[in-house]
Amino acid sequence: MHLLFVLAVVYTLSSFVLFEELDTKDSQDASSFSLRALAYKAKASHRRLAKLIRRDLPRGVFLNKRVEASCSSDFGCILPRPQLFFGSTAFATPPEHRLAPASVPKFVTEAHLAAFDVSERSDRETAAVDDEPPPRGPPAASAREQMEQRRQERRERRERERRERDRERQERRDRERKAQEEAAQSTADASSSDASKEATRPAAEPYKLSKRVQGELHDRDRIESHLGTKVDVVMNQLSLEMRGGISCGGKPVMEFKDVDAVLAAHPQLTEVIPEQDEIGSASFGKCAVVGNSGSLLGNNHGEEIDAHDTVIRFNGAPTARFEKDVGTKTTIRIQNVDNLGFRERNDKYLIFTARTKKDLQKYVNHRKRYRKRKQYTFNSEFWCHIWDWVSHRKLKPSTGLAGIVLALKTCDHPINLYGFSHNDTNFHYFNHLPDKVTTQDVYRFHPLLEEAEIYKELEAETLAKIIS
Repeated sequence: MHLLFVLAVVYTLSSFVLFEELDTKDSQDASSFSLRALAYKAKASHRRLAKLIRRDLPRGVFLNKRVEASCSSDFGCILPRPQLFFGSTAFATPPEHRLAPASVPKFVTEAHLAAFDVSERSDRETAAVDDEPPPRGPPAASAREQMEQRRQERRERRERERRERDRERQERRDRERKAQEEAAQSTADASSSDASKEATRPAAEPYKLSKRVQGELHDRDRIESHLGTKVDVVMNQLSLEMRGGISCGGKPVMEFKDVDAVLAAHPQLTEVIPEQDEIGSASFGKCAVVGNSGSLLGNNHGEEIDAHDTVIRFNGAPTARFEKDVGTKTTIRIQNVDNLGFRERNDKYLIFTARTKKDLQKYVNHRKRYRKRKQYTFNSEFWCHIWDWVSHRKLKPSTGLAGIVLALKTCDHPINLYGFSHNDTNFHYFNHLPDKVTTQDVYRFHPLLEEAEIYKELEAETLAKIIS
């Protein structure tokens, strides 16, 4: 092995000398001819030495680089300068760098490897190569190629999994859509069947009147007691200064338990409410209370309603496009939280129904924005008074009942009620309830049965007149 290194050094030095001499072939020196001839002879020996080194040195030293010839027509083959592997002083070949027969350079054949016994190590490797069976199939891929192949396999696997998930998701959606269609068809069939049955029998009331209301109906003393109750209609500074508790506080009707809780709802509450009850202390003369029922349609009560001194309407019920049936005049509009801010051009007073802290905060913020409007909110104790009229049924009284009680306290008797008769076709004269809202749902929010009986009771006592 050391001899090979010596030969390589000699080969390199001789290459420099020979190339230098060969470059003098065009010189005018007379002795150049003989020197050139000597150089060519040395060059022949140089080629034989190079062949010997290239034949044996790749197997013993050039372990991790392929050695290829670099030849020219003028200078022959010159030994390249590969990167050597010095893993140990004995130049042991690591397993990962051992050259398979397929990777041995084309000019180093099995015959060459077997012919030269350079060392005991090369003999063992040559014998191992001879004993190995010939390789089958293409040569093994490099580490980079194997890594790229694994990445490609992972990408293909993920793509297959994604397509499988998409297919399962689409199948699930198709099953759900089919189930919904079948359910809708079943519901439609059941509805048509129920409709045919309902047509042959009278409709049953969704709820029953409370026993307390049934026992108190047509009791003039009860009505006179309610009419004689002194309570402020709208919230004002004087009523809040008196402090104290709220009789129905903490119940479904009113969230606030006392006046302190009302004042704590918003720090600027007292800045947006009047100093005293401007609505409850007024006298509004002959009043028409116009509900939202579809029973108003087609009765041409518009001019009759406008002839009253005061007209009370509710929430977002419009007059535009319905003037012939509902009129155009609006003196007081009572609004719940869903309709806060609705206003028509002819509206004079707006009264908001604040039952919770959140409702009262919305009212104060809205009032600060529209300070020029005459906008009030019902006094908390007034809602407790309205709840007395329905014998404390565990439902919130409607804005319709609030408007009627307001009219009973501030208007001449009898008051005229328009749009308070139930209409199965049109619950509201200006829109239609969604199909999913049933008659049962309507009676879940307000004690409408008790309120309807109270209207009849008021009519029997000549305090009100139900027109439509």
